[in-house]
Amino acid sequence: MFYGVVLEVADEGEQLMEEGKIREAIAKYKLALVLHNQPSRVLENRIGLAYFLLGEDASAIVHYSNAIQIKDNSLDRVGRGQSYMYSDQCDMAMTDARVALAMEPAFDVGIHTDVDANYILSDCYFWDEEYLLSLQHIEAAIDIAKEHEYSDEEVSILEEEREIIKSYLE
Repeated sequence: MFYGVVLEVADEGEQLMEEGKIREAIAKYKLALVLHNQPSRVLENRIGLAYFLLGEDASAIVHYSNAIQIKDNSLDRVGRGQSYMYSDQCDMAMTDARVALAMEPAFDVGIHTDVDANYILSDCYFWDEEYLLSLQHIEAAIDIAKEHEYSDEEVSILEEEREIIKSYLE
């Protein structure tokens, strides 16, 4: 019965996320975590994602790190890597991206961690002015996105990034 309450509260958090009520979702996920009374990789991941969506990278990093401590996986590595990348900590972002690429890729609706990990590497190499390495990783991201049938719009965004990188190589 108690587990049902935890699941119900977590589901309320998911509904709030879908409605764009991210702060309210965080509160529900944190409540579910307290009610669960033990570590939960999934809840830590959801809290990390919510903070990431709010642009609160430091909080996202904390919760993704908690999730990784519970069970290391590519989804949380990529989430934390993106948070590091957006907080201008490319060295940490690249480490997480490389670790994620060495793991079994995670699949979710519209997500393939190998695409995201390659994107992180491409972006960080670009900012380090390593344009050839940046190009190699964006092309890998495009190939994987096409292989896993990402939408034409998603592939087009990656291809636009590739063209920007190419322009720096000329």
